[in-house]
Amino acid sequence: MIAIIVAGLSGTLVAANLLRLASGPLRVVLIDRRLQPGRGVADRTLFPDHLLNVPGGPHGCVRR
Repeated sequence: MIAIIVAGLSGTLVAANLLRLASGPLRVVLIDRRLQPGRGVADRTLFPDHLLNVPGGPHGCVRR
């Protein structure tokens, strides 16, 4: 079992890649005080005026 403390974007992506690349059964636990994993400080704003400084289209977390 692997425990990842703080389940923001980076922690969630690490968990996803560990599971994707595992050669056998693997248990990954995300531990965070927030209820919604995957949204770190930069990603959980509710203000539409908070924008990226680059176009988001070509950027991604998963190679296609």
